[in-house]
Amino acid sequence: EGGTHSDAWLKDPNSVEHVRADLIGNRTTLGTSNQAGRALMYARLAEFISRLRKGDSRIGELLETVGRLESDGWLFETADASFQFLALRQLGKLVPFFKVLITELTERIPSFTGLPGEELDRSLQRSMGGSPKATIQVALPDGTEIGPKTGQGSGLVDAFDHAMRKALQERGGVGRLAAFPELKGLELVNYHVKALVDHNGTAAKVRVVLFFRTKGNGDEIWGTVAVSESVTEASVRALAAGYQFFLHQHHNQSAVV
Repeated sequence: EGGTHSDAWLKDPNSVEHVRADLIGNRTTLGTSNQAGRALMYARLAEFISRLRKGDSRIGELLETVGRLESDGWLFETADASFQFLALRQLGKLVPFFKVLITELTERIPSFTGLPGEELDRSLQRSMGGSPKATIQVALPDGTEIGPKTGQGSGLVDAFDHAMRKALQERGGVGRLAAFPELKGLELVNYHVKALVDHNGTAAKVRVVLFFRTKGNGDEIWGTVAVSESVTEASVRALAAGYQFFLHQHHNQSAVV
């Protein structure tokens, strides 16, 4: 990811690779971090933005933005989808497919001691209001508002996922088509949570990185990232970013600058 090594690889991969990645079933990826130089940043942007000039001043501005966000806990090396959206937004070329207007998440947990192996009384949980619940309202770019929609799940993030899919994937009423039925082809495959050490204890920020793939295309996995003092907020923001990127790819949007 260092600027010098990346620049060398861009000029001649053999200068830094002792064996070609494709010869052993892998592929070389270009990392994106605050250590990246302009040459690497340009190469990464050129993968999804056409007509971008190497000398464009916005490349340097994007490097500064990546560095600032990474100092606040964001990490884009494995969150390629989030990096692409960050770049497109800074270049003024990103139009989100939806915006979540209202999110209400509720969960009641039965009494517990915290000891390992403890069985909670789920029947009591059901009598207290049922499974974790999410209620959301979503706006589309044309001004259409969908919801409120409510979903239940095994946890708050799962409930949010069910509510989002109700809002975006299912038919919304008599004569109204679903906004994005293609979302049924999106699946979450991995979920990483890391506390960022800042000596704030339970109030510390956390970084959530989610990994997705399109059903039937198991080779292509991509990630999103979000940072917050709330692990639930970071999780649902990263999940929503996953929906956005899937739709962006599905509709074959490309950027021209």
